[in-house]
This record gives sequence, structure tokens and C-alpha cells, in this order.
Amino acid sequence: MITLITGAPGSGKTLYTIDKLMRPLVGTSVSGQDDDGNQVKYDRTIYSNINGLLLDHQAVDGKWLEDLHNQKQPGMVVVFDEVQRVWPNRPAGSKKPPAVEFLETHRHEGIDLVIMTQNPQLLDPAVRALVGRHLHMRRIAALGAAVVYEWDACSNSLNFKAAFTKTAYRYSSAVFKLYKSAKVHTKPKRSLPAAVWIAGAAICGAAYAWPTLMDRITSRAQNPAMLTKDAPGALPGSPATSPLPLQETQPVPPIPATSERPLGPMAEGAPQFSGCIVAAGYCLCYDTAGAQVDGDLDECKRAEKPAPARLALADGPTEGGRPSTDEEADFLMIRATTKRPPLPSIRF
Repeated sequence: MITLITGAPGSGKTLYTIDKLMRPLVGTSVSGQDDDGNQVKYDRTIYSNINGLLLDHQAVDGKWLEDLHNQKQPGMVVVFDEVQRVWPNRPAGSKKPPAVEFLETHRHEGIDLVIMTQNPQLLDPAVRALVGRHLHMRRIAALGAAVVYEWDACSNSLNFKAAFTKTAYRYSSAVFKLYKSAKVHTKPKRSLPAAVWIAGAAICGAAYAWPTLMDRITSRAQNPAMLTKDAPGALPGSPATSPLPLQETQPVPPIPATSERPLGPMAEGAPQFSGCIVAAGYCLCYDTAGAQVDGDLDECKRAEKPAPARLALADGPTEGGRPSTDEEADFLMIRATTKRPPLPSIRF
């Protein structure tokens, strides 16, 4: 398989290749068949042009890669940096180099290639068409790490949204010692993103202002007069500072009693027994305040066959002194949804 690794200079292409792709292959072998069809194992010998590489490998150059079709060895792994110098982008319709033609059948020989360049457009289009795995390195703001995008074919336009994986790779100082990346290193100045500074400033400001804010809230809670004093736009005699006038309330006429039960002496204004309502086989009794009270069987029997004036509601007209069916249903619904301790009802 051909693995293509792209990225701007200094993004960590060579570092990632040595760390993740080359070191796991050192000392390994692959099974295959010889010319007679016998099962044999071939060593995974690494052929590379990486400068100063300390891993076990065979050093090669551009001329060797141009003659790859004659240099092939079963099980070999070719790792070549700056491959665009050997297989550059060429005009459409021009003849393919012999080594590029060999790549169309390189898997038959058990050969794998890992090639590196800055951008896919710098590479021969025939080579790009044969890529089976594409990794692109993008350095993260001089923080010693990169984002690795992966596609299952060459992404000519580097469409990051179409990448099926996106992982973070932190540069390893131990791997830096395994090769020479450049004669002179120019490291970009480390700087934190603006969002980090803004978040830090917000946290510090909140920590500084929190005690003062809490003191003001506590003092206002202990002295309610300050709320009126400090209220913006409050003028003498305005509705915000003047007391509201008392409004005359209209008394609600009580529900007349339908029961013949004698009412005992009660304090003036105290609720009195009003009557019972029979619905769905149950009997519920109420006082003049509308609260549910205990009833007895006689009261429920009288309520089952009421007098013509059985129930009078305070609001709304009635027909012949008797509330309509909708009014009775509303009354029962309101009482049923009122939150109060339930009292036992009489079941017929």
C-alpha cells in the first residue's frame, strides 16, 4: 500500500512517520510465497532517505527511487521524504516514468511505500491515484502538537470535513533524537490563544468583584429601606413609592343549604354545613365555605333526590334556580382539584 503524508514544513511529518510508521516495523517480517509457491518469511527491510536516521535501515537517494522497478525486494518498505523531487507533478498526457508504472503492481511484490511531501498537488497524478491512505499534519499554534487528518485515498483539495478520522499527535522529544530534521531550527514563539487570555481575565475579574457584590446584596437584604432609597426613577407620589388605596370588596353570597339538618350555635361568620352532592355513586358534603366535611347517609339520600332549588352558584345566571349541568361539572372539577386533606366519602 502507498501511504501519503503531507503537511507544511515543520508540521511534524518526518517525526510522525518515524514514531508511528517506522519504529513498529523494525525487526518484523511478512509471510509470502517464493517463485516455487512455497511459504516463506521476508524481512521488512526499511529503505529511506531520511537524514541522519538512527533506525536500522538502508540509505537510498532519488536515483535509487527512480530505478525502484529494478531495486524491488519482497517485503521491503520504502520511506521517502520530499518525494516531489523525484515524482513531481507532470503535464496531463505525458509519459509515466517506469518507477511510477511499477507502482500499479507493487503490492504483488509485498512492497509498501510511505512518501512525504508538502501538498498533494506537488506529486505525480498517477502516484496520487494509487494512494491508499492519506495523512495530513497541521501544527497547532506552536504548542508542540499537531492535528492529523486521515482519508482512505488522496485528498487533492485537503477537504478536512471529509476526513474520516481526526486525531491529536503530541511531538515526542525522544523521537527527535532518532534523526536530523534540519541544520538550523527556527522555533516559533509560543503564545497562548486570545481566548485563553480572555477566559483568564474574566475569572480574575469575577474573583475580585465577588466579595463586593455579596456585601451589597447582604446589606440590602438586611435593610429593605435601601431598596426604595436607591430605586432609580422613583419620584415622590409615584405609584412605585405611594401606598395602594384599599379597594372595596364585594361579599360573595353563601351557597344556600339544602339539608334539613339543624345547625347548632356557631360563632358569627363561621362556616356552616351546606349540603351534599351525589355524583358517580359517591356522596361529597361541603360547608358554606366550600370545604369538604363529613356527611351521613341521610344527607346523601336527600341529596340524591334534591328539592327544586338544589344548588345556587354565586356567579352566572341559572335556570329556575337550578344550576346547569355544565356548572355542576365545573364545580365538581374545581373541588376535585383543590389541594386539601381528603375526607371519606359515602359509597352507595
